[in-house]
Amino acid sequence: MQRVRPAGSSISSGRLPAVRADLAAVAVNGEVIVVGGGTPTQYDERVLATTDGRQFRTVANLLVGVRYPAMAVAGDIVYVIGGSTAGGDSRDIQAVDPRTGAVRIVGNLPRGLSHASALVVGGDLLIASGRTAGRAQDGLWRYDPVTATVGRVGRRPCPVSDMAAVVVDGIGYLIGGEDHGPLASIIAVRVR
Repeated sequence: MQRVRPAGSSISSGRLPAVRADLAAVAVNGEVIVVGGGTPTQYDERVLATTDGRQFRTVANLLVGVRYPAMAVAGDIVYVIGGSTAGGDSRDIQAVDPRTGAVRIVGNLPRGLSHASALVVGGDLLIASGRTAGRAQDGLWRYDPVTATVGRVGRRPCPVSDMAAVVVDGIGYLIGGEDHGPLASIIAVRVR
């Protein structure tokens, strides 16, 4: 773990309890929640929480261990979407409640997906692009927690995976990523 100072420099703040690559992290109620990842031969199912980057506690265990998941927070629930498993790309949408440790599968993607990005725009949980069976995708999907369904709501101009995703003033931004090589694009996402 590294802590980035306001001036832009960073310092090491601590170490994860075990080696992990290809993970995702979000902030929930003043804690960093770390999900997914592991090593090429072992998926780490532990959902970790930290307030200082030095001490971690296990708050839950994923039902399906994944690498390269998309992740977003809606309310106080962490959604872990798709990801790579030993058997291929996952279709599962897992909901993690860091307060209680409850983990449920609350929906399924139309097809397996990894290396995607997720963001909450205007109250909608959106899933952008990613890879299916190693091929970059161009889809933009919305997950409806009331009906536990996923529906396509748009398309990116080109297939892409591994984008950064951020929401600023109600507008989502999908930044960079790759298809056959790295991309320099920034795509704005608005919900109508």
